[in-house]
Amino acid sequence: MSRPLKKRLFDAVWDFAVTALCAVSIAMLWSLTLTGEGGRAGIVLSVCLCSLIVTAVDHGLEGRFRTLGFLVLAALLVVSGFTRIGPVYDWIQSLRALLLHWQGLRGALSVYASDLRALIACLAVVTMYTQTRDDAFGTAAFSFVLLVFGCFVLRQYTGLPIHAFSIREGVLLLLPGIGGLLMNLSANGGRTLRAVPAAALLTALAFFLMPSQGTTLEPMERLARDASDFLQTAVLRTEREGFSLPAAGFGESGRLGGAARPGQGRVFRVSGPAGESLYLRGYTCDAYTGTSWEDTLSDGGALFALGGSGRDALFDLDKPLPLQPETVTVHLLADGSSTVFAPQRLLTYTPEGDEMGLYYTEAAELFVPRNLIQGDEYHITYVPVSADDPAVRELIAERSGLQDSRWAVVTDRYLTVPAHMSMDVYELAYQKAGTGSPLEKALSLRDYLKKEFTYTLNGAELPSGQDFVTWFLLTEKKGYCTYFASALTMLCRMNGIPARYVAGYHAVLNADGQAEVTQSNAHAWTEIYLNGFGWLALDGTPGSDGGTRSARTATPRPSATPTPTPTPAPTAESRPSPSPSPLPTNAAGSSQGTSTPSPSARPSAAPSPDPSNAPTLCPTPVPAPDSKEPIHPLFWLLLILLVLIVLFILRVIFTQPIRRADAHPDKAGQILMDADLRLLKAMGQKRRAGETWTAFGQRLEESFPGADPAFRQYSASIYGRESLTREEAEALYRTVQAKAGPFAKLRALFARVFLPKG
Repeated sequence: MSRPLKKRLFDAVWDFAVTALCAVSIAMLWSLTLTGEGGRAGIVLSVCLCSLIVTAVDHGLEGRFRTLGFLVLAALLVVSGFTRIGPVYDWIQSLRALLLHWQGLRGALSVYASDLRALIACLAVVTMYTQTRDDAFGTAAFSFVLLVFGCFVLRQYTGLPIHAFSIREGVLLLLPGIGGLLMNLSANGGRTLRAVPAAALLTALAFFLMPSQGTTLEPMERLARDASDFLQTAVLRTEREGFSLPAAGFGESGRLGGAARPGQGRVFRVSGPAGESLYLRGYTCDAYTGTSWEDTLSDGGALFALGGSGRDALFDLDKPLPLQPETVTVHLLADGSSTVFAPQRLLTYTPEGDEMGLYYTEAAELFVPRNLIQGDEYHITYVPVSADDPAVRELIAERSGLQDSRWAVVTDRYLTVPAHMSMDVYELAYQKAGTGSPLEKALSLRDYLKKEFTYTLNGAELPSGQDFVTWFLLTEKKGYCTYFASALTMLCRMNGIPARYVAGYHAVLNADGQAEVTQSNAHAWTEIYLNGFGWLALDGTPGSDGGTRSARTATPRPSATPTPTPTPAPTAESRPSPSPSPLPTNAAGSSQGTSTPSPSARPSAAPSPDPSNAPTLCPTPVPAPDSKEPIHPLFWLLLILLVLIVLFILRVIFTQPIRRADAHPDKAGQILMDADLRLLKAMGQKRRAGETWTAFGQRLEESFPGADPAFRQYSASIYGRESLTREEAEALYRTVQAKAGPFAKLRALFARVFLPKG
C-alpha cells in the first residue's frame, strides 16, 4: 500500500472515529429526551452507518467529485421523501408524531420512535462531521456543549417525566463525545495517536458503567432539578398562580372593603410546638394607593433561588438573634397555589416532593416553580419573635442604636404615604402613638385599633372617591383583617416607622402541636421594621393574639457587655409634617403623590455607639441535628469547579515555556523548541510529506525570521545528536508568539496544558 493511500486511509478512520464518538453522545441524549425510551443499540448502529457513509464520500472522492457525491446523497434523500421509499418519509412521519405527542396525543410517537432515533442520529453525524476538522476544535467543542445544554433544557418541555433518563446516565453518555473532542484537540497541526487510548477508555467506561434505566445520582439529580426550576422560574418568567386573600373570601380582588365571605375548605395542616402562634406569610405589599395595596418590588423576573446572600438580608438572617429556633411541618390537604407559607425569619426549608425548589422575590414572597398539590409537604425552621415577648423587647432595645445597613433601603420603600391623606388622620396617628420608642409607638397604635374598633365580616363598601384608611379610621370604624392591617400600616408610616402590609394565614397550634388551617384562617397583618432588629409582625385585628406566642417565651443569652443607651425618641414638637412629593406611575398607570415621614427611630448622622459599649451579636443559632439543612449540591459543584479552575490556572502558569526554560537550563533549548512547534501547529504551519526539518525551516524563514537557524540546529540535534542551545529556539519562540493570533495562542495553550508532549 503506497504512503499516500495509507495516509488517506488513516485520515478517514480518524475522521470516522471522531465523528462517531461525538455524534453518539449527542444522538443518545437527544433520542432519549424526545422518545423517552431505550433503543441504544439502534442509535449506535445508525450513528456508525451514517458516519461511515459521510466519511467514505469525503475521503474516497476528491475535488468536484466529492461535491457531486454529497449532492447525490442529498438528491437520494429528497427522492426518498417524495416516493415514500426509504427512511426519509418515515422520518417526516416521526416528526409529525413528535408534534402530536407534545399536543397530548401520546400514542403516535411510540409507533415512530425508532425512526425518530435514526433521524436524530443522522442529524448528529452531519452536525459534528462539519465541525470536527483538524483546525476546528473550538467550534466543535462549542457546538457539542450547546447541543448538550439544549438537550437538557428541551427535556423539561417534552411532556416526559423530569428524569426520562437518569442524570448519571446523562453524564456517562457524554464520555464518548469528550473522547472524540480530545482526539480532535490532539489533531491540531497533525494527527497523533496519543489521545486514542484516552478516547477508548472513556468510551469503554461509558458503556460498561452505564446503570439500568432509572438509576439516579442524588446530588446531580437535585442539582438538575434546581437548574431546571431556576431556568423556568427566574429566566423564562413562567406564569404562576400565587396566593390571593380575596380568593379566600376576604374582599374583592384589587380593591379594599366590602363584605367578607371566607370559605371553609381545608388548606393545609401544620405540626409543631404546642401552643405556637404562627403568622404564615403569603405575600407582602409596599405601595398603598388609597383603595388597594400593591407589590411594586417584584416584576416576575427578579426571582432568586433561596440560599443566596440576598436572602439573608430580606429575611433578617444578617441580624442573628440568641433565640431558640423552632421547626414546623406543613402538609397540604388540598391543591393550592405556588406560594410557600412560612414565618418571616426562615432559616431552613426542606421539601418532601418533586419540583419544590424554593424561590423568593424582592418582596420576600416564597414560592416553588409549580402549584402545590394535595399531599405535598415541607419542613421549615425559623426563629420565633413576638412583640409581646419580654426577651424580644429587650433585644430590640439593645439593638436600637446599632448601625443598620438595610435602614436606608427599608425607609425608602416602606415610609411612603399618599399625598391625599387627610391631616385629621395624621393628627390621630400622632395622638394615639404617644411618645416613646418606635416599638412602643407601634404597640400603642395596635392596641388602639384592637380596643376602639369593631370586628365584623359584614364590611361596608368603600364610598366612591374616598381614601380607604381615612374612611375606616374616621367614619366606618368596623371591618375585618384587611381594614385593620391597612390602617395600622399607614398609622405606623405616619409616625416614621417603616411598615408593610402582609397577607397569609394565622394558625394557633393546639396542645398536641397540630392545627388544621382552612380558608377562614386567611389573614392580613402588619410588619414593622426596627433599626438593628429587622421586621416584626403586629396584628391590630380585634380578637387576634397580636403576635403573642401563647405557650412559651424565649430567653436571651445574657450579654457580657453593657447595653448602649437607645437613641432618644423625638419630642412632640419634632413630629414629621407631610410634604407631598411625586411618586412614579403605579401599576394602574396613574400617578400617585406621596409623602415620606422622617423615621422617628432613624439613627443620626453618627449613630454608631462606642465599640467598647456595643453588644456582641450572637451567631445564627444552629438548628437541632434532626432538622439541620443539608449542604446544597450546587455548593459541591461550585467547589469542584473552583478547584478545577485553580488547577488549570496553576498549570498554565507553571507550564509557561520561558518559565520552564529558566527552571531547567540544561533542557531550555528542547523546551522552547517544543513550544515553537506547538505554536506553529496551532497556526496551521505543518511539515509537508517528505519535507525535512531543515527544508521546513527554510520555507518558514520568510514569514518567521529565525526559523532557518533554529530548525537547522533542531535537525542536527535529532540526526547528529548535538545539543539544542537556548538562543535560536527562544528567538524563534518570541517571533512566532508575536505573529500568532489569539485563537492560535489559545489552541497552543490548551495543547500545552492537556497534551504537554504534543
